[in-house]
Amino acid sequence: RSLVPAEHWYARGAYCPGPPSSTEPSVAAALLSAKVQMICASAGVARLTQRLAASLLPGDVVVLDETRVILEQGRARGEVTAALPGSHSFIRCAIAEGGLRIEAFHPSKDRTMSTGNIDNTADLGEPGQGFASDTPIELQVEVARFSLTLEELQRLRAGDVLVTGQRIGERVILRVSGRSFAEGELVDVEGEIGVRLQSFTSDP
Repeated sequence: RSLVPAEHWYARGAYCPGPPSSTEPSVAAALLSAKVQMICASAGVARLTQRLAASLLPGDVVVLDETRVILEQGRARGEVTAALPGSHSFIRCAIAEGGLRIEAFHPSKDRTMSTGNIDNTADLGEPGQGFASDTPIELQVEVARFSLTLEELQRLRAGDVLVTGQRIGERVILRVSGRSFAEGELVDVEGEIGVRLQSFTSDP
C-alpha cells in the first residue's frame, strides 16, 4: 500500500491522526464495539401464490415448505438458521432451553449481481399488469431476533447460546422480503409445522 506524508493531508484540511497510544483503543475496535447488527433466526419458509397470500385471515394456518423444526408436546425442537438481513452467510443453531445454541458457521461464497433500471422512454404496447402473477410469495418465519455489535458477533463460537427470553415458537413473525407481514405461533399440522396467524402488521 502507498503512504502519504501526514503534512500533505493537513494541508488539504483533512484530519490524519498519529498512531494510537497503548491506552487508546484503535478506530477499528471502536467501530466494532459501536456498530450494532440485527441477527434474525428463521425456522423456515412457506411459499404461497399471490392470490392465496392476499386471502389470508387471522386464524388461518400456513404450512411451512422448508423447515428443520418439529413440535414435541407443544415445544419446538430441531434447527434454525440465524443471519444478518441481506447476507448469504448464516449460523446453524439448535433450539435449546431458553435460546438457540450455535452449532456451526456457514460463510457465503461471493456472489455478483448486475444492477439495472427501468427505461420508460420506449412505447412497448400494453403495460405489464398481471405479468408474473403466478410467481409465489416466500414467507420467512422468524422465531427470534438479536441485537449484537460486530465485536460480539465475531466473538461467537460453536456451543454459545443466544438467549431469546421466551420459548421458541410462542411468537413468530412472517416476513416478506424482510418486511413484517403477520404474527402468529407455531402449530403442528398432522406432523408438519405450520404458523397459525394471529394478526397482520406492517411494522418493519
